[in-house]
Amino acid sequence: MTSVAIVAVGTCGPGWSRTQELVERLLRGTEPPPPRPHDTGRALAAAVREASGGWTRRSTRSFGQALRSLRERTADEVLVADADPGSGAAVALLLRRERDARTAGDEIIAVLDGGPREPELFPVLVAALGLRHRADFRNGAPATPMLGERRTEACGVTLSAGRPVSWLGSRPPRLHVYSGADRRAVMAAVRHGRRSSAGPARLAVVAQSREQLRRKRGEALRWLGGDGSRPPGVAYRDRPVEGEIAFVYSNGAAGYQGMGRDLMLAFPGLMDGVRRDNGPLEQYMSWVFAESPGPAGLAIGQIIAAGALAVLHSRIAQDVLGIQPNASLGYSSGECTAPVALSIWADCATVADEARRSDLLVREIAGEHRLTRRVWRDLGLQDGGWANHLVVGPTDRIREAVEAETGAFLTVVNSPRSSIIGGHESACARVLERLGRSVQALPLEYDIAVHAPVFEAAKEPWRVLHSHALNGGHVGKRLYSGVRRAAYQPSREGMAEALSELVTGTVDFAGTVEQAWRDGVRVFIEQGPRGLCSGWISQTLGEREHLAVPFDDGGSDSLGAYLQAVAELAAAGVVTSQGLLLEPAPAGRRHDLASVQREFLTQQSAVQQRFLASRSPRHARIEPAQDSPPVRTTTSGEAYDTAAIQAFAEGRLADCFGPAWRIADAHLRTPRLAPEHLTLRGEVVAFDPDSGYLRMELAMAPGPDSLMLEAGLQAMAFYLTAMGFTIARDGWRFEPTPGAPGNLRRGRPPEPQPSKTTVEILVQEVSDDPEPAVYGDIRCSAGGHQVFGADGIGLRLVPDRPLRQWIELGAITIDDEPRTVAATEAGPTGKLSMLNCAWGSLADAFGPAYSIFDESRRGVRLPGPPYLFMDAVTKVSGGQAAREIGTTAESVFVLRPDAWFWSDSGTPVMPFAALMETVLQPCGWLASYAGYPLEDREMLIRNLGGTARVLREVTPDSGELYTTGELMKATKAGGAILLDFAVECRDAADRPVLTADAAFGFFTPDALDRQQGLPTGPEDRARIATPGNRCVAPTLGSRLQMIDRITGYWPDGGAAGLGRLRAEKDVDPREWFFKSHFFEDPVQPGSLGIEAMIQLLRHSMLERGLADGVNSCGERFEAVRTGHEITWTYRGQVLPTSGLVTIDLEVTELGADDSGPFAVADAWLWVDGVRVYEVRALGTRIVAAG
Repeated sequence: MTSVAIVAVGTCGPGWSRTQELVERLLRGTEPPPPRPHDTGRALAAAVREASGGWTRRSTRSFGQALRSLRERTADEVLVADADPGSGAAVALLLRRERDARTAGDEIIAVLDGGPREPELFPVLVAALGLRHRADFRNGAPATPMLGERRTEACGVTLSAGRPVSWLGSRPPRLHVYSGADRRAVMAAVRHGRRSSAGPARLAVVAQSREQLRRKRGEALRWLGGDGSRPPGVAYRDRPVEGEIAFVYSNGAAGYQGMGRDLMLAFPGLMDGVRRDNGPLEQYMSWVFAESPGPAGLAIGQIIAAGALAVLHSRIAQDVLGIQPNASLGYSSGECTAPVALSIWADCATVADEARRSDLLVREIAGEHRLTRRVWRDLGLQDGGWANHLVVGPTDRIREAVEAETGAFLTVVNSPRSSIIGGHESACARVLERLGRSVQALPLEYDIAVHAPVFEAAKEPWRVLHSHALNGGHVGKRLYSGVRRAAYQPSREGMAEALSELVTGTVDFAGTVEQAWRDGVRVFIEQGPRGLCSGWISQTLGEREHLAVPFDDGGSDSLGAYLQAVAELAAAGVVTSQGLLLEPAPAGRRHDLASVQREFLTQQSAVQQRFLASRSPRHARIEPAQDSPPVRTTTSGEAYDTAAIQAFAEGRLADCFGPAWRIADAHLRTPRLAPEHLTLRGEVVAFDPDSGYLRMELAMAPGPDSLMLEAGLQAMAFYLTAMGFTIARDGWRFEPTPGAPGNLRRGRPPEPQPSKTTVEILVQEVSDDPEPAVYGDIRCSAGGHQVFGADGIGLRLVPDRPLRQWIELGAITIDDEPRTVAATEAGPTGKLSMLNCAWGSLADAFGPAYSIFDESRRGVRLPGPPYLFMDAVTKVSGGQAAREIGTTAESVFVLRPDAWFWSDSGTPVMPFAALMETVLQPCGWLASYAGYPLEDREMLIRNLGGTARVLREVTPDSGELYTTGELMKATKAGGAILLDFAVECRDAADRPVLTADAAFGFFTPDALDRQQGLPTGPEDRARIATPGNRCVAPTLGSRLQMIDRITGYWPDGGAAGLGRLRAEKDVDPREWFFKSHFFEDPVQPGSLGIEAMIQLLRHSMLERGLADGVNSCGERFEAVRTGHEITWTYRGQVLPTSGLVTIDLEVTELGADDSGPFAVADAWLWVDGVRVYEVRALGTRIVAAG
């Protein structure tokens, strides 16, 4: 049967005006709105014009007739189109015989084979677009790269793919390089727009439009001048990096969910090659784009998935950027990826197929772990699996601890201060316990058992598995062995032997990097996920000349990470050509076609309904809520009554727009209209964001021009809010756009004057770069007459800080500060400075370098009142933004007699949650002072854990609390920055109150979204799911009440048989602490989670009758048991979007001492089924009230 090709498409309908907008909806996973009346004729004409470039000579609404006429050769070219007047959706496909299309050089979107008599048009179009972009479209979620065969079926028609077309969702990026003799010359070239790459100094800028280029050039000039941080997609070097180039390949453990999505969609042609060399990827990569977060599964799947991304990176580097490596380094299984990525093996598809079919990676040293379990028996160990841990600390100490433990092994040396240990689960646990707090450890979800001498039995099968014939194009490329720490030339047997040594030998990646540097390698380009190797390379080489750049950084924007790498390489002189950085798009062809029959424009079909039915859900990826504002699906008839408009004005967005806006309830000051200035006292009678239209009916007579203009601007503010633009912009404000033309016209009001005014907004443009803005025309009418008009009006959202406005309005006053305080580059560090850290300008708190956080980028904040427990910083040592170990700061907090926590706790003793914040908040301030937030991307701070000992309770008589924090250690790991602090707190009489060690981390928002929580097993989940045996509501009745109900009490439960309790709390985004902790980054304070555990532990003592004298006999609970150590660990967070918090507590000790009866417990906090907090040795005691 003659194959027919789709050579052009055209669509027009609700939610899109052209095919490109439809594609963007499909790829972004945005649902179209419900059908609505539309001008079918115009929609169809637009679709036909887009598909054909003019009017057609031969056209039909019958898909079957079109296919028959081409196959019977009664036509050479047919346009088939259809439309539905009920939905307004129209589609047109231009068809030719496949052979004719190839001869003519047409773009072939898809090839059609077979099919029923009348296949439906829209599902076929959607399937064809998926093949064109190599994308699997999903219902309500972003599309994912096509992993399987390039064929699909829709309505009985089989479609096969033509030449792929990348999708970016925006203009393709271009590389712009400005060079000169030195920095000053480069800055002059940037100012005058003179591009060149002659060097030696180079500035590289990646931009997608002239406007973006103009903005980035301005930001780059400020950065080069020392005023501001480096903008994304920009890099600079004083001179090129001269030396050899090595590609570096990461291992399977680096894989993560969603890796490479945008990059794979941007390079569909190269992905075709990856699929060809690796075979179908669905079986082993489905976890990468799964509907919800979950485990990666077998190690073989992690290795193949990470390897596929590495192969794509290598193809991009070589085929698009023209970079040819002199050598390659592999990290663990990355050594096996290198010969595939560099096409050293002649038949890569066979290599991948044999790896999949091998028992080695499924049953022996991974998966079932048969060989691993035999090894444990031979060593006299209990049966068990294999565990891997990333350990940050001195390698020599880690090696000593491992050598003293049977069944534990030092498997990889990443850098001088980072290693991997592996082995029997219990053996690894003992090693980590022996190392204690001198190291930081992270368990890895990667269970392959390698790099240990006990696996000699697997070495020969591994060698056979990697013995393959070679291509001829590998001459001159050195391969490095991580076990040997040396290079070798590729040969079949030599490679097989070197790779087999990975099974039994320790991989010394740091030593291999050292050797490569001695051999002349200066540029290390990391291929594969996450970018961890680049950090270890820089840790190893230190200040020595080199460039280590990853093509992936572990974030959700894999295309942005690639573009940043290109900028770095261009600035270093490695990439020399300027221009496009992606695959070229296929050229189009204009079709010379005649007119379509008039009656064709009136045909009807259920096009839109078929389209919706064709989009069945597939593997949906959950995106962070703050990155994906709710998408409105409205019709022109949707209305908002006066109560809804009032709720909008008061900032109660969920009451206006629905539950998808609940996260805005956590805002400190959501962008809104002040009710006292509210002009919009009426209702919205039509809101249609797809056609850019809004109409309001106001219960007021027409007024002066200024009043009508204000009404129009407020309607525009409603429009932007309804589009979801304020969701992630707490504290921002609306303002007219500068420079908008604003042509005002005044009409004559009718007589008599009507009591209502209609305001219409005709939207011309909505943008979000760099700030959300709406541009359009305002029309005000009354009694059928236009009374006011304004053209080209713009309204935008701009960053603002609540503190400035509140001080101006007198809502906040700053008391005089008689004490001596320290100073930053911005001035004294008194109360005003602390409030700026919470709610104001961070530049006003720390100096000009922090002005980047006063724009659209979030900064690291202190909590705001009432959860701010710092009144001033009185002393500071160490240079500002110097990142010096040993930097210290002393803060003071005044214990005011009327402080809220005295009454809320029920006793005149400072609650442990408040004391924790008093000693932890100075650590956050010190981290900011030391410059750790000043990265080239947004970083947020979280407390990861700590150990504290309360030495005495704090009462109003304590007067003041002085906390001294010292930065003890700083480590970079996987894109995060980890900091350790030592803390001491004393009262006004210089009596010690508390000593602590605390760990903090700076993470990207993407990394926080991907947190998996603390390790849990089936028994842990079973415990938390045990049916409850009671429902008791605590009666504390204050801001400190962190339990809604106690759902279980088992008096003999727990490992010690002393009792187990469970409690729950429903998360409400309106809770006071979300507004305090933190501005623009709302999250429940960990200290309040521990407060919930203390409340539950007190309840256990009440249940046992140990606390009968509390309140009635002059007894009370201690805030927390004094004189004893408590340890906490956080690996997750409670967000305003969370649903349910569950506390699980086990009593581990009951007793009495000279001060009174006490109880000690271990406790865990779960949020929505994920365990995120663990607290050990939490104690409370009953003492005399006096």
